[in-house]
Amino acid sequence: MKSFGTKFRIYKPFKIEHLAVPDVRTNSGTKFLNRYGLQREKLTEIMPMDKARIYKMRRGGEPHPLKVVGKSRPLDKIKKELNKVVVGVAPGANVYQIPSNQPDLDKSIKNTLGEFNYYIVELGLNVMLGRQFKIPELLFQIDLKSDGQNKTDVTAYDIAPDNKIKHVKVLSGKINLGVNKLLKLIPSPIGQIVSGLIEIEINPWEFDWGFNKFMIDACGRKNYHLYWRVYKTNVIQGFNPCMILKVRKNVKNISASAKCIYKLKTNWWDITPDIKTNAQKIKIWPM
Repeated sequence: MKSFGTKFRIYKPFKIEHLAVPDVRTNSGTKFLNRYGLQREKLTEIMPMDKARIYKMRRGGEPHPLKVVGKSRPLDKIKKELNKVVVGVAPGANVYQIPSNQPDLDKSIKNTLGEFNYYIVELGLNVMLGRQFKIPELLFQIDLKSDGQNKTDVTAYDIAPDNKIKHVKVLSGKINLGVNKLLKLIPSPIGQIVSGLIEIEINPWEFDWGFNKFMIDACGRKNYHLYWRVYKTNVIQGFNPCMILKVRKNVKNISASAKCIYKLKTNWWDITPDIKTNAQKIKIWPM
C-alpha cells in the first residue's frame, strides 16, 4: 500500500489529437508555416475545445486566435518530430478505501458512511523529453465515470495538488501529503510533523514534483470534472495528482477519462504550439 508517491510501473502514451499554432502576423509565425509548406488561409480556426481550455496563449493580455494544422503531407513531418515527446498516463490508479470502522474520522464524515464510500486515489502522469524539447505549461483534465445512475454518484471530495501548495515550501521538488480527520488532503514540507492526520497505512506519503519553481491552478472539488494546470516552470516531467472520492454505495465500477493540453518548446521552432491529446481511460475501482 506504500506505493503511494512512487512512479507507476506502466504509462500509456497519449496520442496527439490537435496541433495548434498561434495566428500571429510575425516573422516567427511565418517561418513556422513556411518550414512545413503550410498555407495560413488553409488552416482551420479552432473553436474553444471545452471549458478546460482556460489558458490560451496570451500577448498583451488578450488570447490569440489559434489555428489547427489539418491533415496534410507537411503534418506527417511535424508528427514525426512530435513523437519524440512521450506524454503518458498510468492506465490504473493507486487506491486506498477508507474503512467503514475508521476510528478517528470526524463525526461529519462518520454520519455519511451509511450512504457513501470514500477512496484515496493517486493517478500517474509522466513526460519523457529529449534535450531539445521543453513543456513549460500543461493542463491535465480528468472526467470521472461510474456505473451509477447519476454522474454525481462519484465526485471528488478533495484534490491535490491545489492552490494551497503555492504557499507550502517545496524541498528538492517534494512535499508530503496526508489525510486528516475531515478527509482533506493536507500538504506539508518534507520532515514537518502535521497533527490531526488519521491513522492509515499510507499517511503521510511523499509527493514528487521534480521541480521547486512552479504555479498551479486546480479545480474540481465536489465535482466529477477535475483540472490541474501547471505553469511558470522550466519543464514539466509529470506528477501524481491525488484526490479523495466520495462514492455512492451502489457504485461498483469507477474509472476516469484523461486528456492533456500542453505547450511545446523546441530548439528549432520559433513559436510555441499547443498540443491537445486524445482521451485515455484510467481504471480506478475495482483495482
